Amino acid sequence: MPHDRGIREPVEDARWSPSSGQQIHRSIWQIFVIESHCQNMTPADWLLVRQRESRVILVQIEEMLLRALHAVLPQSAFGKALHDLQGRWSKRVRYVENGVWPYIEQCL
Repeated sequence: MPHDRGIREPVEDARWSPSSGQQIHRSIWQIFVIESHCQNMTPADWLLVRQRESRVILVQIEEMLLRALHAVLPQSAFGKALHDLQGRWSKRVRYVENGVWPYIEQCL
């Protein structure tokens, strides 16, 4: 049987799948939904909601992000987007520590 050098079975990477990008996107959208429900709250109440609900989602996003960073090509469009997300992560997390700061699209 001849040796097929160019044909290889695709390797499944358990850390990443195309649907993981959609999961990250959905999680980010959940934060925007939470924020839209908080528009008329006092800063103290808004802070409580952020710490109770948004923080949990941010932890999930960070876990997905860290898995994905090592499973995609860094120079691909998606790899660049993930590295941008990671590069400004501290700014994205900082908003849950304050109930006054608006959560804007550029933040996440």
